[in-house]
Parts: sequence; C-alpha cells; structure tokens
Amino acid sequence: MYRTAKKSSSAALSALIFSALILGLSPNCMAGDPHSAFYSPANDRIFWFIQTSDTHIGTSGSQDSNNLSWIVNQARSVIDPSFILVTGDLTDSTNANWFGWPDGPHQEEWDAYKNIIASSGIPEDQYYDIPGNHDAYNDQDFSYYLNNSIHGRATGRTQASFVRTFGFGTYHFLGINTADNTGDGFSLTWPFGDYAGLDSSELSFISTEMAKYPDSDLTMVFGHHPLFDTGNADDTYVYYGLPSFLSLMDQSYSSLYGYGHTHDASETFYVPDAGQHEGFHYFNVASLGKSSSNQYTIMAIDCNGLSSKINTVGSWPAVLITAPLDEGLGGLNPYGYAVPAAASNPIRALVFDANTVTSVQYRVDSSTSWFPMNRVATNPRLWEASWDAASLAAGLHTLEVKASSASGTQNDIIKVRIEQTSQPKQVGAAIAETGKYVTTGTRKNKVTTFQQATSFIQGESVIFWLQVSDTNSSPISGATVQLKIEGQGLGVTLTSTSSDSSGSAEAVWTTSAPNKRATGGTTPGTYTATVTGVAVSGYAWDGAANSATITIVGK
Repeated sequence: MYRTAKKSSSAALSALIFSALILGLSPNCMAGDPHSAFYSPANDRIFWFIQTSDTHIGTSGSQDSNNLSWIVNQARSVIDPSFILVTGDLTDSTNANWFGWPDGPHQEEWDAYKNIIASSGIPEDQYYDIPGNHDAYNDQDFSYYLNNSIHGRATGRTQASFVRTFGFGTYHFLGINTADNTGDGFSLTWPFGDYAGLDSSELSFISTEMAKYPDSDLTMVFGHHPLFDTGNADDTYVYYGLPSFLSLMDQSYSSLYGYGHTHDASETFYVPDAGQHEGFHYFNVASLGKSSSNQYTIMAIDCNGLSSKINTVGSWPAVLITAPLDEGLGGLNPYGYAVPAAASNPIRALVFDANTVTSVQYRVDSSTSWFPMNRVATNPRLWEASWDAASLAAGLHTLEVKASSASGTQNDIIKVRIEQTSQPKQVGAAIAETGKYVTTGTRKNKVTTFQQATSFIQGESVIFWLQVSDTNSSPISGATVQLKIEGQGLGVTLTSTSSDSSGSAEAVWTTSAPNKRATGGTTPGTYTATVTGVAVSGYAWDGAANSATITIVGK
C-alpha cells in the first residue's frame, strides 16, 4: 500500500490535478511486453548494464570517491556494460561538515564528482546520472545538478530517457527525478529529510517519453526514492504524484523500477492495488559511497528476460546466470518461463573478472557433480552449456554456476520451474530473396514475374521471400513469419503470408513515393529486415534473427 502525505505546496496540488487528467489524456503507452521473454539456445540476443546509487561525493573519508572511480574505470573496463546508470545522491551536500547534515549545495563536491567522471573518459551516452534528495536541498531549480552532472549538462533536463536498439529488439530506459521540487533544506522533522515526489511537469515528461517508443520490447524505469513506505522512519519515499506514476507504469507495461536512497539492498516484486497487469520488479541497490556491500547491480536482458545480481565493489569474479530465468527473482517472477524436462537445455551465464577466468561450472539441485561450461567464441564474457533435465520431477529446482580465477571463486544460484511436457519442436525462417514484381507486355500478353533486387525506388513494393524449416531443414507449411524493418529512424513490422508446402512465404513492404513537389515519401537509405518471430502450431521459434539489407533510392 502507498500513502499520500499532506503538505501545503503548489506541486502537491498540481500532482492531484494531473492524477485526475492523465488517464483520459495520456496516449496509450502499451509498448513493453514483459511476457516476451523466451527460452532459447540463441546466445546472441543479450546485453547488460550497471545500476548504482548514492555516490555521496563529499562525505567524510575516501570511500565515496574511490568507489565511484572504481565503477567508471575498472568495473567499466572489466564488465563492459552497455551503460552505467546512477540513481541519485551524486553529492553529499555536507562537504564533510562536523555534523554530517546536508547544508549545501557545495560546488567543491560537484567539482570532485565531475573530475572523477572526466578522468575516466566515459562517453555521455554510456553514463546517466539523475538527482537524489542530497542533490536538491536548497536548490529548487536544480541549478547545481544541471550545471555539474553529466546528464544535466548534456541535456538541460533532470530526467533521462534513452533507448538501446539491437538487431533483436529495442529497449526503453527512463531515469525519473523523484527529488523534492520545493527547494527546501534538509528537514530534521517529519518527513526527516525531504518531501519527495513527482510534479505535473515531471509526470508529463514521463508520459510523453513512454509514448515515444511503442515498438520497444521492454520498458524499465529508475528513480532515487522508493515508491512506498519502507517501515523505516528515516526513509522518505514518493509522497506526491504516485497514483499517476503507477498508472503510467501500468499503461507502458514497465517491467522494472530500480532505486537507491535507503542504503540497503533488496529485490522484490510489487503489484499495485487495482493494477492493470501483474506488476513490476522492485529493486533497491545499496549506497556506493556509504555502504560496505551490495553497492552496484549488474542487470542483463537475454532473449527479453531480465536477470539481476547485486555485487560489492572490488569483488571478483562477478557471476550472473541469464538463461534460464530465475523463477524466484524478487520472490516472484511472473515474467519467467517454465523449463522443459528435456535432455539438452541451454544454460548461460555472464562472468566478469579483472583476472583470467580459469573455470566456470554448473550443477543442479546442489549435487556433488559439477559440469563444465564453455566460453562463447563471439562473446568472451558469456559462458554456456547444455544441461539434462529429462529425469527431473516437475516443480522448482536450483541451478548454480560458479566461476574461479586468481581473484577467488564466486557463484550465482537461481530457481527454475521444470514442466513435464514434451519440448516443442523448433522452427526457423530465413530471408531467401528480396525483390519486386515486374509486369511486361500489354493486354493479353501481360506477364508478371519476380525480379530479384536489393535496391528499390521510393514507392515500390519490396518483396521478401522467406523459407521456413525445422531443425532438420525440412520445409514447414502453414507458418507466418514476423519481420521488422529498421533504418533511417523507421521501424515497421510485417507479417508474411502462410508458408506453402515447400515452406515458402511472402512478406510485402510497400514504400511511399514523394509527392508532386518531390518531398516526403520513404526516406532514401539503407534498411535492415530482421526475422523477429515464426508462428505455427506445434513449433516454437528457434530465436534465430536472420536478416537482409536493402536500399531505398530517391525517385
């Protein structure tokens, strides 16, 4: 349950008004699909990133600066994340004063923060930092954040919205500003710190950004504060704007809310009252600058499934099982999947180490028998193997992966649900040819033939001939193939005709011609068509995202 605090402020009133309007006015943000995760031997549909929080640069001692430097230097080099996201309290706002009370902002702290990031050389599109309450005290306009943070200086905004696009999907990330908007100083009375929340302009930004990416596979949100009362009077949480924000989480089918602030770590699953779907993962990471453990999280997306592991600075190796999915992630994972009782199931794990990894092994149900895993040739941080679940009873079982190096030995343990059903046969689709239909002759002598081509003029229809087959290369009839066309800022999804007895199917992309003034039309340039799914009774898509490249030229 959440509760709403009463406070005389225009921000609170604006949020209440926005709560009443947003359901009727906001666009339908049905973008992400947390249920799109699938179990597959495909090992090339994966990426990962780091979340950390509460760096508190300017607190007493040196842990704050040392740990942030470690994250943007050694951890970034070893882990090679797609990006690093820091969820607030970038500075301490105390400048190490005797009482430890925030009395800032202090430019000295911000200078130290900027220097650590700048000396690492990390690009702006790989590092996102959003404000926390310590970054907002006595600064209603967030001017210190906007003038000194990496994301604030780059965009002039206190909230972040960005995507990561791969051949296998598009993923939307939001960093929201939950810090107080009143500019009040640190409070020694209730609510003991800050009056956190989201005002109408912040909610409007979130709504707009969630609507921008209707084709995203997953939507994940991060903020500084918890959304609900933690039971600890020292922990403030989102007091105003929460009903509207939860509604937006529902509309966009957001699968995750990650946060900091409490200097503690936890992973759970939250289902809002009267929610429109199952809910979202609700993950808290401890403080990078003030905690002794659980200071950063590695998260991975593998075949659209989310995996997470909280880690401690300087501790190697870091191990994260990415497939199959953890049935117990957050205590409940409705976005997981059952694992078939089959003799050859895939298992994958990311292993990161500053030293050379000498051994990666797995075992089932705490057995005394360990089995080797092999490094993926195209992804040296990913290890894989096949494990035998044919004799396992239906229900929950554990999978454990351990990695060893000169750094030591670390592990990851997950729960999987075995389902006693036969493993579905797999089917795949390849783009056999691209081309167009050309008609020659006149009247009764008209003849239409298929002409192979990879270059097309604006306004022409592009034909994709697809070949559908099973793992034995036998043709499959009655299957439809989903294609995604991407390029020049465009994303189009096509569905093919049903495959015939030879396994052949056809998909058509009709491009647009310019108008009479020679403007508009499909933008000339290179486009990539990628297989994103195959549907046919009795089969499961093998996950192979086969693709082809075509070119559109001006008319």
